[in-house]
Amino acid sequence: MDGLPVDEAVPMLFRMGPLNEPYAGLARSTSTAAPECRGALGTSLDEPLHVRAAGRRVYVFAPAAWTAASIARAREVAQ
Repeated sequence: MDGLPVDEAVPMLFRMGPLNEPYAGLARSTSTAAPECRGALGTSLDEPLHVRAAGRRVYVFAPAAWTAASIARAREVAQ
């Protein structure tokens, strides 16, 4: 990815079906991610992972409109 005009590479850890399992470890630790993917990750409220933010930005997506309850859940996921 060297030389590409991107500010951030975000591993999106959802909507991958059975293929998601090998990548679930990225939610807990940055050590297995490529260097350019260690600063952030993405998850979804309908496929939540236990995310250890550890200084990373966590992008949480919702399959429906945001509500006070879904915002609260997103805050829990991203701790």
